[in-house]
Amino acid sequence: MTLQKLHNFIKEIRINNDMDISQKKEFINLCQANILGTRHKIVDYLLPFIIDKDPELSFYLIYDLEKYEDKTVTLLEKHLRRQSLNEKEFSALCNLSKVKAKLLECIQNLTISEENLNLIISYIINDKEKYFDIFLFFKENKNLNMRFLFMKKLIEINAKDFSLFFSDIIDDVTYTDELNKKHYMSMENLSELACNLSIDKENKEIYEALKNFIIEKFPKNNLAKGLIKISNDDYLLKDIDTLFETAKDFKIEIYKKYSSYLSNEIASHLQRNYEMFQKTPFHLERVYEYNLDKTLTELVDKYLSISKNKTIAYIDKGSTTACYRIGDYVIKFILSKYNNCENCPNLYLINKAYFEELVRNEEGKCVAGLEVQKYLSKKLSRTDITTVKEYRNLLKEEGYYIRDSIRPNFRFLDSYKDADCVEPEFLPKYFKENPLVCIDRDCIYKLAKKRNHY
Repeated sequence: MTLQKLHNFIKEIRINNDMDISQKKEFINLCQANILGTRHKIVDYLLPFIIDKDPELSFYLIYDLEKYEDKTVTLLEKHLRRQSLNEKEFSALCNLSKVKAKLLECIQNLTISEENLNLIISYIINDKEKYFDIFLFFKENKNLNMRFLFMKKLIEINAKDFSLFFSDIIDDVTYTDELNKKHYMSMENLSELACNLSIDKENKEIYEALKNFIIEKFPKNNLAKGLIKISNDDYLLKDIDTLFETAKDFKIEIYKKYSSYLSNEIASHLQRNYEMFQKTPFHLERVYEYNLDKTLTELVDKYLSISKNKTIAYIDKGSTTACYRIGDYVIKFILSKYNNCENCPNLYLINKAYFEELVRNEEGKCVAGLEVQKYLSKKLSRTDITTVKEYRNLLKEEGYYIRDSIRPNFRFLDSYKDADCVEPEFLPKYFKENPLVCIDRDCIYKLAKKRNHY
């Protein structure tokens, strides 16, 4: 009966190449049973007709046969992306040298599904002795992200035995290259690893060693953020001041939840800023993330002290900024800038920046900043078409144009003498009578040709 079934399946594949999944599974099982030594004959007969049309079926027919090792290599990468790999298949692949080399190449290049990567790691963890050479592939991998993925899965499967796999945590999260240069696992991966280790008390010593290493090598890290996310208050509160000070971000959340545990010096400093700027906690968080908090405090103190009006109030926020009135001035919290390639010009048609500090990343993109302008209350009337037209003409004469709506982004100066220029008396007559300026310095762009400023 089974031989007849095999014959029927072969005929169906050979003629129509059309079987459903259940039929394919039954056919593969019958072939692998090698009834009366038929397996190699079936593969020799069918493979030329199906290897291009049905690579999945082809793989299952040949993956554990040394005779077809080269063909398995060609099918493996696509298979690892699309199909789950059970332990029987993994074990068979590891027994063929060329296939095993291709398997490790796919893992190294991550041309493999996340599911299969996790499955392979779990097979190694469950039988370290059998797959010891592949365990060493992960443990000694120069790609430290690969080591992290293995460690992360190990903690998930069997955290208590972590030290049996990795006995020297600092050595295991670093490597020294041929030029004697030391490389470290990324701050993000190290922080996540330490927090995951903290869940099991068996790993307390490993956590402490890794925590101290992270704080030493990465003064800005994600330890506090990670411990909060897994609700590990014991470890967080034990080092609350240090973890707060070294937190890359999330400081506002730490303050909101744990202010009573912070030292008075830290809590009082943050409390003042939080009470003033709590309408936009994300913008305030960015200030702390990029070490602008002391600058912010200095700006508030300075401009409030020289203001006649002592009002402190939230004004508004847009896609890239949030604005607060600080006395007679406005402090802008900057998240990014549209015109990243150039700074806004100092021009009489633009509200003067009394202070500006921008933080840029390695690509030169603005990622944070603070700016101070004069607070202006007089808005542009909806019916004032003439002033808008004249403003655009004056801006064009100076070699610039605006890429945003004028009305919400413009105010009148109290006097043309407050304009950002050296000699206000030489400014155009219309402007002196209608001193309209742009308050959003990010929406002014340079034309191809530009005249000299006043």
